[in-house]
Amino acid sequence: MLSKEELAAFLALLLEFATVNGLSANRLSQLFHTSVPTTARWLRRARGLKPKNEVKETYIYRHLADPISKKIETLNELNATRGIYAALDGYASDKKVELLQGALDGRIV
Repeated sequence: MLSKEELAAFLALLLEFATVNGLSANRLSQLFHTSVPTTARWLRRARGLKPKNEVKETYIYRHLADPISKKIETLNELNATRGIYAALDGYASDKKVELLQGALDGRIV
């Protein structure tokens, strides 16, 4: 499990990525191969909202968070060097996911 500090950093990274690219929990789940309810719960927590049916603290296992963090960091690096996020403006969210997956796979640079 992630520590509280690591959890906060992961949620901030995920929320920033979702906001910058205008992606919903549904689209993020497609990009990162997670379930929609899990991704939605993470975004609610990142926004400071506690799900009404959740009685315990949020936790995220490292084996889920680390690959997502690495993908976001890779995309952020590509954005810094090639401006891929600006190039996505105007596309529908499903097309954005397709293009981001292509960038991760090295098909689109």
